[in-house]
Amino acid sequence: MAGVALVALVALLCDTSITMAGGSQFSVGWYVGRCNALISATALLLIYLREMNQVYLKTVQDARLLALNNAMLEVKMDQVRLDHLTGLPSRSLFLELAETLRSRDLLNQQAVARLFIDLDGFKQINDNLGHDRGDTVLVEVAAALRSVLRDSDIAGRVGGDEFVVCLVAPPAVIKATATAVASRVAAIGDGIGCSIGIALCQAESLEWDAALRQADEAMYQAKRQGKSRFTVYGHSLLDELA
Repeated sequence: MAGVALVALVALLCDTSITMAGGSQFSVGWYVGRCNALISATALLLIYLREMNQVYLKTVQDARLLALNNAMLEVKMDQVRLDHLTGLPSRSLFLELAETLRSRDLLNQQAVARLFIDLDGFKQINDNLGHDRGDTVLVEVAAALRSVLRDSDIAGRVGGDEFVVCLVAPPAVIKATATAVASRVAAIGDGIGCSIGIALCQAESLEWDAALRQADEAMYQAKRQGKSRFTVYGHSLLDELA
């Protein structure tokens, strides 16, 4: 822009000099001054338009670069919040995603279920077959969950051999999902199974931390009852999944 100002100043000086030396009105010098003024104004207009176009293009480029950087930053932040082994959301991201279920139309007349899944026999695999096989089992469990769950369901890994699922569905679908998860995990082999605790509530009374604790408690009840099964928290809810 400094170059444009310098050109404008030079053109103004030339126009003033020619006009002053041009003599009387309608003389040759007068016409030369007027032509110089027209040419100078046209040149300045073109220069200003070019400079403005360059500034606009640079602004657009900077805005696109900023948007790209922000998108990459969001991806990196989400990657940090994903479990590095299974690719499932960690606890904090799982709770955040589960919270989005509040605003979905599918909440109407349906129950919200949190499934707390703990693997049975996982310690024996680590002890007898090694931690590499144990890591492979965790990856296979994550794949089993993805194969069973619907697109609207949310799964996560909260640590060790513990997984969580959130879904919104009628009680019969919740029961079928828990049964399918147990079956798919058992199919991994090497003596692996899973105990599943289920906590149910209506959408308007969701409290995620409390619900996970209830599901965790129900999971331990399933283990006490012989493992490789699911148990629903709260006796009043048992009939809903019967």
